[in-house]
Amino acid sequence: MKRARPTSPTPCKQRRRPSGGAPTVSRCTCARTGATSRTPTSSRSHAASFQATLVPEKRREITTEGGLALRRGDRRLAAAIGGLQDAGIRVSLFIDPTRKAIDQARALGVPAIEIHTGNYANASNELRRTKALKQLRQAASYAKGLGLAVHAGHGLTYQNVQPVAAIPEIEELNIGHSIVSNAVFWGLEEAVRRMKTLILVSQ
Repeated sequence: MKRARPTSPTPCKQRRRPSGGAPTVSRCTCARTGATSRTPTSSRSHAASFQATLVPEKRREITTEGGLALRRGDRRLAAAIGGLQDAGIRVSLFIDPTRKAIDQARALGVPAIEIHTGNYANASNELRRTKALKQLRQAASYAKGLGLAVHAGHGLTYQNVQPVAAIPEIEELNIGHSIVSNAVFWGLEEAVRRMKTLILVSQ
């Protein structure tokens, strides 16, 4: 996928209030853009989009496997960010939970990042899961200290979302597959309600 494409308005993004209160359900229309070679190559602005999250995609990739490979002086990425911002679209970068990636995202002038939670979600044992969760906490705290809005997502489910939702610096969780797949059995409204309840009680 090389073009930006908006998702339909979704009730599955949980956003904390700026004051640090309980999260509210955000029903904004957003776009996610991806590209081969782990950097975005082009984007198409959508007037209805509030936010675009730039993500990497390999040609045969079913779902995103990691964060953007950010490089200083990446003119293509800077141009993509600038084009979206000129269209009035808030830009977020999907990155790995490392200080280096966070520093580079900040240098690119974006107001927000989405931390990749795949290592946590896919951890094969409790020790690895605990280590990955600690890394998420440290990354969220560091990014927030730099003035970035912190989002998180990838592989989050009803079974593993609560420890991530409890991280105070994270103001938005991007959860799609788990909610939609369970909506087949519960209905979308009930699937969203159950996820929202899990997030709220984690605060």
